[in-house]
Amino acid sequence: MVKLRASFAVDSDRIKNFGIVDPRSTQATDLFRSRLLSGDERLYLSLWASSLLSSITFEPKRKVISADETVEQAYFVVSGTLVAMQGQDIYRLGPGSVLGLAQGVFNLPSKYSVMTATAVQARVIPLHRIDAIVAKLPQEVRAVLQTIIQRILGHRHPHGSPAMAQTADQGAFQTQIYQDGEQIFRIGELANDLYFIQSGSVEITDGQGAVIAQLSPGQTFGEAAILHAGIRGASARARGPVQCTLMGTQAASDLLATYSPLLVNIVEALLLQQSMHNTLRQDGGLSGG
Repeated sequence: MVKLRASFAVDSDRIKNFGIVDPRSTQATDLFRSRLLSGDERLYLSLWASSLLSSITFEPKRKVISADETVEQAYFVVSGTLVAMQGQDIYRLGPGSVLGLAQGVFNLPSKYSVMTATAVQARVIPLHRIDAIVAKLPQEVRAVLQTIIQRILGHRHPHGSPAMAQTADQGAFQTQIYQDGEQIFRIGELANDLYFIQSGSVEITDGQGAVIAQLSPGQTFGEAAILHAGIRGASARARGPVQCTLMGTQAASDLLATYSPLLVNIVEALLLQQSMHNTLRQDGGLSGG
């Protein structure tokens, strides 16, 4: 029996209630830099405003992604409603949903089909350009992308990157040690640093304190620091003694911009896709990517 399991949408109406009609306006920029929006709302506004992503419109009842087929194109949903189908389970997807990006980067088939329920306006994320960008990236940036993608797909990240430890001696990173149970950061705080785990284990928790991820050496967390004035969407605490290397917001932003302006949008979209998958897994048991 077909059953609606869960839904995901960024409250785009709330953004428009601030008077935002043009996402590239000064008013939108000021709103983005304020602390009035959630992390997902800020990601939505940034991707909506991007001049690097082309627009596309889908009619109702149009299949956008097919299960068990390689993803050819990825999308960020600006408006409208879609349904994702995985066996007998249905998931409703609204504005802010990101479709096919993690799967497309790894050249993997989707584990669910996606069809429009209404007319949908979306932005196209050019998968054909991502390979060329990733090929130029240093190992530490690849580690950030790989960690986010592995979380989206529900896979475990492989061993850590020696290159990250080497870079830590070049001034961009600092080393920090945390004791068992120590809070590294809390949900809602400004995201000032990106973290790479050198040793130990870190728990990521939601607003109710439930553990939503457990991270090990070689993984990154705190990717909201990549955004200017990013807001933490979850909390992090040490599980046993933990040693991390940290990169500040400006250094992280500069590092991404050095390689491609599109890379910032790719990371933003991956973070939003991760939030979508976390919601669908927790609320409706979505399996894999």
